[in-house]
Amino acid sequence: MLGELIGEFKGKITGYRVTDILLNGPKMEVSFKQSGKLLGVDAVDRATYWSMMAGPDTLYGEGAGTVISRTGEMAMYRATGTAKMKGPMPVWRGVLYFQSQAQKWAALIGVAVVYEYEIDENENTHVKLWEWK
Repeated sequence: MLGELIGEFKGKITGYRVTDILLNGPKMEVSFKQSGKLLGVDAVDRATYWSMMAGPDTLYGEGAGTVISRTGEMAMYRATGTAKMKGPMPVWRGVLYFQSQAQKWAALIGVAVVYEYEIDENENTHVKLWEWK
């Protein structure tokens, strides 16, 4: 069951890289930078993930990122997910797992955080995060 919304970020794709050519399409690496809030704390989220075709109009991907507060506290995460194409752009859904030494984000340790991540045709990003209870 999804819990409360615990974070939301908006930003921009900062880079693409083709890392391999597979039979069903390219394996792509994507980087982004976003600003928003995590557990009510203003922060910047930077991440890179890779994706590949998993089936018709479906992608699979994995990534890692950092969330850094305005005062320098950091949380790191790993993510997995799948995406369905919404027109030419993907809508991702999956799970994040955080690590952090920062007290303000200690509540995220050991919690499955469910996300929805969208990219629009102008390469703007929007992610929402919920605790999975």
